[in-house]
Amino acid sequence: MPEITSRLSAALADRYRIAHRLGEGGMATVYLADDLKHDRKVALKVLKPELAAVLGAERFVQEIKTTAALQHPHILPLFDSGTADGFLYYVMPYIEGETLREKLHRETQLSIDEAVKITTEVADALDYAHRHGVIHRDIKPENILLHDGRPMVADFGIALAVSAAAGGRMTETGLSLGTPHYMSPEQATAEKDLTARSDVYSLGAVLFEMLTGEPPHTGASAQAIVMKIVTDEARPVTDLRKSVPPNVAAATAKALEKLPADRFPSAAALKVALADASFVAPTARPPARRMRRPGALMALAWLVSLSLTVAITWMLTAGARDGSDQRVRRLSIDIADAPLAYIGEASLGIGRRNLTISKDGSTIAYIGVEGGEGHVFVRPIDEFRASKLSGTERAYAPFFAPNGRELGFFVGNELRKVGIDGGDPIVLAGVANPTAGLWTDDGRILFAGLEGRELYQVPAGGGDAEVVFQGSDSVSSAISFDLLPGGAAALVSSFRRRSHVLDLHTGSGGLLLPNGSDARYVGDGVVVYVVGSTLLARRFGEASRSFLGQAVPVVDAVRSEIQGIGQWAVSDRGDLVYAEGQAVAAGKLVWLAKDGTVIDTLRVSERQHGTFELTPDGTRLAIEVFGVDRTVWMYDLATGAEHKLSIAVEAVDPNWSADGREILFVEWPSRGKAYVRTIDAGAEEERLGVVPDGSRVHSWSPSGRFIMVGDSTGLGALEVSTGKIHPVDDYPSSWGAVFSPDERAVAYTSDETGEYHVYVAPFPSTGERKTASLEGGAEEPIWAPAGDRLYYRNGQRLMSVRVRRTPELELGPPTVQFERDWVNVGGRSYDVSPDGTRFLVILPPASMTARLNVVMNWMSEVRQRLRDGS
Repeated sequence: MPEITSRLSAALADRYRIAHRLGEGGMATVYLADDLKHDRKVALKVLKPELAAVLGAERFVQEIKTTAALQHPHILPLFDSGTADGFLYYVMPYIEGETLREKLHRETQLSIDEAVKITTEVADALDYAHRHGVIHRDIKPENILLHDGRPMVADFGIALAVSAAAGGRMTETGLSLGTPHYMSPEQATAEKDLTARSDVYSLGAVLFEMLTGEPPHTGASAQAIVMKIVTDEARPVTDLRKSVPPNVAAATAKALEKLPADRFPSAAALKVALADASFVAPTARPPARRMRRPGALMALAWLVSLSLTVAITWMLTAGARDGSDQRVRRLSIDIADAPLAYIGEASLGIGRRNLTISKDGSTIAYIGVEGGEGHVFVRPIDEFRASKLSGTERAYAPFFAPNGRELGFFVGNELRKVGIDGGDPIVLAGVANPTAGLWTDDGRILFAGLEGRELYQVPAGGGDAEVVFQGSDSVSSAISFDLLPGGAAALVSSFRRRSHVLDLHTGSGGLLLPNGSDARYVGDGVVVYVVGSTLLARRFGEASRSFLGQAVPVVDAVRSEIQGIGQWAVSDRGDLVYAEGQAVAAGKLVWLAKDGTVIDTLRVSERQHGTFELTPDGTRLAIEVFGVDRTVWMYDLATGAEHKLSIAVEAVDPNWSADGREILFVEWPSRGKAYVRTIDAGAEEERLGVVPDGSRVHSWSPSGRFIMVGDSTGLGALEVSTGKIHPVDDYPSSWGAVFSPDERAVAYTSDETGEYHVYVAPFPSTGERKTASLEGGAEEPIWAPAGDRLYYRNGQRLMSVRVRRTPELELGPPTVQFERDWVNVGGRSYDVSPDGTRFLVILPPASMTARLNVVMNWMSEVRQRLRDGS
């Protein structure tokens, strides 16, 4: 590959300077390059050598000229094309953003509004091209680029140019045009004359995936997929997502009709149907229909059957050779009677790992909800029913003993264990706000407490707990952890979806994944982790404690809780169990009434969101967005318009100025550099030099005079004009500090007593404070706009405290405002409307999971994917 790049650079040196390789597709390798004549970045695509070998250069350049004339807002234009030193290439603009495929990898499913918007705009581009005589032939998520939320269709007509230039000799290249999942039936059966209706089918398949999280037809091989495309009807999208409007479901079904004549006559017609609420589904017909080209169908069926027979025979004989069954088998377990809990009784309302499997793969344990309360349920793989273990009410985060006969779990602030055959649970230790536990082979139980800031161990038979590790600058918390071979080091997943390698002897840690969470060592030098709702696998060097090679996706839709904890587990023999779903932080932003009922849903994209804050007038929202990087976005609540505010740096912790015209945020991951910018389009962030490096920014005072900051010396109010810090509390572990509307008091959270409590202190500080919360686990205080109440969150409950000012500060007893499932994103998980009548929260996409998926011998499949690099 370096030799090819060198040859290419030399051949194009007078026109383009190649920077580096961006990626590789089915037909071409893509490079980032500088256009020397026009001083701009471009994407230079070079056809694969085996493809170029059978194409006539002049014919290819001649055919590609047809696409150069296409000028449309949603079509990526063609800048240049030609031949150089035997390479066939074409040049397009370099777009900063992501492909639709990358977005789907991260989010799995899009909001209905966003999916329809993307489809409508791509349909508009297709209709324009079709009217100019160009059929795309390769519509797929990889060829749809997203630039500031706007889709741009790439490689327009390239497939046609390659096919025409090849003159029917494509079979000599070993490549096929079109991606199997999105091929139309006529394309799959190699019909020569494709019409615009073929592109309509492909776009329908992309829409289906955006709505449901998967293409309309899937299979273990390209042949199996093609077979289904030709013979099987696609499932109605409402079978997989009931909230899809009838007209959208009907339009998707019509776009995916087998016969071209039954589809929309044009992409424009599809666009109209998506906007027409009265559009109805096509007339139902029997699922099995005779297709054209029966000979091609029979030949295709024979080919698929032969391929499957060979594959199955190989797997069976492989198992016979080594005395074990190596087949990868998939099955589902119905748990509708006691569905997997969304959060269960976990402290602080943070979703925990509520699913586990024994080392030998024979038994699954999970937290199921029965009668509105979580319990531990045990389900042997070879039995039909799960058994509820008595005495496990309000349990969370279960984990198996090495022998598979006992389970550890948490209830409140206690670590307990119980036998899987029943009996009374035994309390082993008490710890504030535990996050995860692990039972070692040498008879210890490791568990994380104080929201992961300390790691403890206790003998599995009982005894005193001792501290193994205390949080450091490099590893501040352990939301989940897993031991590496030998037990001297651990993989630690911390807040904000980051993973580290921690040396348990020295306490030193190194960042392993800046954007990956729930990392676990699954054996054979492989680590699996979560990004969004996708499981990825990667080779791992035990000696170097670092990754080797690139990550490959291995499961596309695993339910992940707050901070990226995934509901999945792998046995020592390589069996996988997981709950299918998506990231709960990608739920809907909704307004709740004072009793917790939903009264309105915001028109914002269903991304993975973090902490958020409303402007003082309630017209706009600033919110963290977690994706490839961490950014701060602004949403206009009236229009639904979205605008990214952080441009030059990765950013977290947004705070509004008093007039709502400026936004303050801090750089990630250092959290030690503060920036401020106006909300005007085109504005840039500027470093706020008065904020000390290493400080965490908590809030901006209503007058704009003070910024609440915190570091290892405690909390303080930074006076913006002078840089002077006015002390508020000298305890280092205090956070979430907010000024009262009149700036005469500060509310904040601290764990100084060993439990999380909300406190209120006068401002300027007199050295006194009052406790607002009576129970542990209280955090996230927010003042009512009138200043007469203070709210805080305790798990899934929103608490309310009456506040009086005269003659001195007086706090009433806390009462429950409402209790319901809502997402604790870390930082600020709710806000109050300016009139004090509504609460803004994120509701999870689904509260419970009624089915578990099991993949037997899954690790053999993972190893194969790592070998293939796909």
